[in-house]
Amino acid sequence: MLVASSAKITYGVTVHPSTATRNEKNRMNSKPAPSEIQLDLPDLKKPSGIQPANIFALQPIYVASQLEKLKIFSVVDRLVELALNGTLPVGNTAAGRLLSDYREKSGSRMTAAERRDVYSRAFGVENGGTTSATPNREFNDLWVRFISAVSAFVQQLTRRKPSTSAQRKVKKPARDLAENLSLYGYGIGYFAARELQTQVNDMISILSHPDIRSAYGATSVWQVVEQVAVSDLGCAVNTLRYRTLATAGAVVIAWLAQHSSLLTSTTRSTVLDVSQIRGAKHSFTVPQVLSSEKQKPVL
Repeated sequence: MLVASSAKITYGVTVHPSTATRNEKNRMNSKPAPSEIQLDLPDLKKPSGIQPANIFALQPIYVASQLEKLKIFSVVDRLVELALNGTLPVGNTAAGRLLSDYREKSGSRMTAAERRDVYSRAFGVENGGTTSATPNREFNDLWVRFISAVSAFVQQLTRRKPSTSAQRKVKKPARDLAENLSLYGYGIGYFAARELQTQVNDMISILSHPDIRSAYGATSVWQVVEQVAVSDLGCAVNTLRYRTLATAGAVVIAWLAQHSSLLTSTTRSTVLDVSQIRGAKHSFTVPQVLSSEKQKPVL
């Protein structure tokens, strides 16, 4: 029979019970009181980091969301249906193969509901309350604040040199919007952006093909969209409006990404270069003001 007490078990060093008790008490006494424990907290007043790549990822998503309102996705889906049932006379032509390839890839693309989820997460776009994503509810207010600030700056620019305070009034809403886009462009934004960019390019290739335009007597992509929307979808669309919004939004998002380091700087308040803006030969609209500045490298 083996009987052993804890006092006699050794692992290289013999520890007697009395000694073990004293050591345990010493360790307990040496522990700091809860009020003495130091916590290394981050500086909550410091602006959070802005990731330019996250913002850039939202650029094609924004464009796609405007093209969605323009009905381009629905129009191309309808063209595929018409080609399949023989109503659209493309046959085994280059245009027919484009439509066939587009149909074959449909299983690997996002559905309309999934696209609406992406738009809702990125920009808070309403989608009938069926979204499974957390919508970006702050985007619209932040977007309007920034556009309004640049518009006010432009009004000063037409009369006199804008003041330093006018620059600060642009910088704050610009930083707030950039931080918001950086946050919501993280993660799935990269993959959704790549997929939507590819799909948009494929749709433009189909709609711009001479055989497709010829079938509708159209001279441009947008005339095809307008005619199919009316004849097959039963709705009229203002293609000029949504094309303009898509282009302007892409310019604004690119500007925010390119100026991210400047927007988070605590030493510089000038965010718009007056000399470059005055040197540009165009009217002072917000997208034109932002696009007139020299391109800044993305860090």
